[in-house]
Amino acid sequence: MQTYPSKLSGLTTSYECEGRFVWHIKQVGNGVGLHDPVVLPGCTRYQQLMPEVRRLQEEFQQRWLALVGPVPITGPTEATHSTEILTEALKRTLEK
Repeated sequence: MQTYPSKLSGLTTSYECEGRFVWHIKQVGNGVGLHDPVVLPGCTRYQQLMPEVRRLQEEFQQRWLALVGPVPITGPTEATHSTEILTEALKRTLEK
């Protein structure tokens, strides 16, 4: 996976596997809960791509924080991020 900046979308990737980046951000008190799973269906190189995937996730967080200012970020919990809603959303994106 290679990444390069794009004026239209922020980050663009060239890839060996088709996948989806999902950023589900929800206000939790004075901070936000962030769930940012990556789905790479059928990808046989998943483990090799994970360092680059993680770098993209971290870059997204840095860019987002630069726009909104310092906000505490916590991980997802069932109370803040419904597994059912995320699963349904991912299914819809994979059908396209």
